[in-house]
Amino acid sequence: TRVFDGGEAQRYEAGAGWYDAQGANVTADIRKIGLYFDPVDGFVQHPDLAGYDVDFFQPFKFATTDRFTEFDLNGVLNRYHDHTGELDQTNEFVNASLTTRTLFNLQMSTGSAYVLLPPVFTPVSQQGAQIGYNLNGLLPSFVRFNRGRFGPGELDSWFRSATVRTGTRGALTLEADDTDQFADAGSRVTQWLERVDYTYQSGADQSYAFGVRRIIGTPPLLPGQPDVPANAWNLSAAYHRKVPGGELYVVYGDAAAFQTSPSFIVKYIKYFGADKGT
Repeated sequence: TRVFDGGEAQRYEAGAGWYDAQGANVTADIRKIGLYFDPVDGFVQHPDLAGYDVDFFQPFKFATTDRFTEFDLNGVLNRYHDHTGELDQTNEFVNASLTTRTLFNLQMSTGSAYVLLPPVFTPVSQQGAQIGYNLNGLLPSFVRFNRGRFGPGELDSWFRSATVRTGTRGALTLEADDTDQFADAGSRVTQWLERVDYTYQSGADQSYAFGVRRIIGTPPLLPGQPDVPANAWNLSAAYHRKVPGGELYVVYGDAAAFQTSPSFIVKYIKYFGADKGT
């Protein structure tokens, strides 16, 4: 459907990777996604590109009794062109992460990213720092600040999230994010996202989740993209139960943007052989 050139409706990808026992790895991929590889009944984040992607991750692990228990480095380098040969997308960044014995974590990143929004090759860069606590546990919390050249101006982004225990089986997550863009022309656009989630583990095999979110303001501006202010909120709810030989999910909520309709989904997963986790 809507494929005007069959020669531009395929996707090809190949890659290779190296891994060691400590978790270090280097991977490289080449890919080509045709201009019309964008089916109506699917989702392709960015068709019409051809190029390569290289990623690396290097952990340095220390004794659990040391002041610092782990230091990680990871990075990305990619280059893609469209079907005309124009540079379509680039991304390069390096991120460093340091974890302490007391479960605090500090991260810093630097780099740049660009994407072609015809006719402009537009920067969409964000780099910054994050401080977090217990990020790999059941009750993570963090604050992150990013800044970079984004579209026609500079963009500041804040992400704040905290999860606390409520009773013996519940957890409450509070989140407040905002973006603040300062355009070269002198205008300024801001947007806020507020979210509250509550989860309750009613037993070893059963849990409930409830959420409410609100978004206010205008998203960061990009050339050629619609300027759509938002002032809306929505609810979500989920139920999960592990049953003999499978799992049951019941979910209600909005899957993505506010202009989409809420969905009600019932999903059952059947395991053939051993149960999950055995």
